[in-house]
Amino acid sequence: MKKYYSILIVVFLFMSCTLKSEIESLNDKIKNLETELDNCLHGADKLYAKLIEANEMKKYGHVQDLYNELKTRHPEFNKLKETTEIYEKAFLAEEEDLRKIAFEKEKVEAEKKIALDKLKKNYDDVSGWTWYETPYLIHYNNRHLTSLYLGQKENTILLRLKMSYNGIGWIFFEDAYLSYDGNTQYIYFDKYQNKKSEIGSDGTVHEWIDVKVSDLTVDFLENLVKSKTPKMRLSGKYTKTRTLSKKEIDGIDLVLKAYAYLKENN
Repeated sequence: MKKYYSILIVVFLFMSCTLKSEIESLNDKIKNLETELDNCLHGADKLYAKLIEANEMKKYGHVQDLYNELKTRHPEFNKLKETTEIYEKAFLAEEEDLRKIAFEKEKVEAEKKIALDKLKKNYDDVSGWTWYETPYLIHYNNRHLTSLYLGQKENTILLRLKMSYNGIGWIFFEDAYLSYDGNTQYIYFDKYQNKKSEIGSDGTVHEWIDVKVSDLTVDFLENLVKSKTPKMRLSGKYTKTRTLSKKEIDGIDLVLKAYAYLKENN
């Protein structure tokens, strides 16, 4: 019996030693694989190639990150001097890009402020509202036009859109659209609250809407003023479509910039 137990102990010890040896061997293989993987991902040549590619694509921030990693991991890399020169040029290029971005931002902000100053300003001391309108045209109800205007009262800023029709016969429009280069925006309005109509002294008829502009429409208008074919359409029993004039587009653009300035600085 004792001999049997002795044999079991010997077998157990042998298996334990063998298993330990296999585990150590497996661990060594894992470490080697990890090293190979690290060299594959972060080897000097690999990092250098990524840095060159990032520099060619003008991703200067990425160039700097790769340079720092290369310098830290491989301080003896034989192309480190060349890499340092690339890094320094990339650093200067990024600084220049940041200066250009800052300059363009300042330029845009200045244009918005100038736009506000150009608008015709009218303060209503009864309601407390200050109204701003384009200087390029006067939008009377008896004209076929599209325009924007805005109002400010303390911290409240309103952007409003006016679309009007003038003609010898009614069109009884129930739908309004703005479009450019194949893109169309439906202008929602309440025909009881937002739409008005009248007959002029000369016998012509006038129909118009005056509505608050949504953020979605603001985005659309910002693209419309840059387009080649900005149009308005009023449609009901009859339909009238026309291309917006340069004065209308310039006026819309000016009011949009002023609106952006007031929103950013309110």
